Amino acid sequence: MMAPAWTSGRDEPLARQLARSALAVTLEDLPGDAVAKAKDCLLDFLACAFEARNLPWSRQAVATARALAQGSSIIGSSAAVSPADAAFANATLGHGLVREDMHPASICHHGVVIWPTLLALAQRTSCSGAALLVAAVVGYEAGGRIGRSLMTAEL
Repeated sequence: MMAPAWTSGRDEPLARQLARSALAVTLEDLPGDAVAKAKDCLLDFLACAFEARNLPWSRQAVATARALAQGSSIIGSSAAVSPADAAFANATLGHGLVREDMHPASICHHGVVIWPTLLALAQRTSCSGAALLVAAVVGYEAGGRIGRSLMTAEL
């Protein structure tokens, strides 16, 4: 019997194998320049979000968020909202002026996906700065690889 298309021929699905590999990465495994770049990308994301916070679409995204007593933060706001709402609002803020980081080979702004998600989840579950940086680097690497595999010179 052949393995399903979503596995790599083992009993375990490919997505689970990828998750296990990603969870095994430590800060010590990463090159120093990759960690430095991730820190720069976080600062860039936050700067873009603060700059775009008063734009109409940013205000609209923030206004749709549902308040929670123990929630996640929206950048530039004191509101505590659901992690999903915080991630959405922060992604909108970070992408508001389309000046954020860009990965040319995959034609993608990975930071507006990675940072809002990680920041919202890090407020929900205790997370060290090292773990946050590792997750970001793994996210950028995965996004870049997937994007490069999907994009061609003709697109």
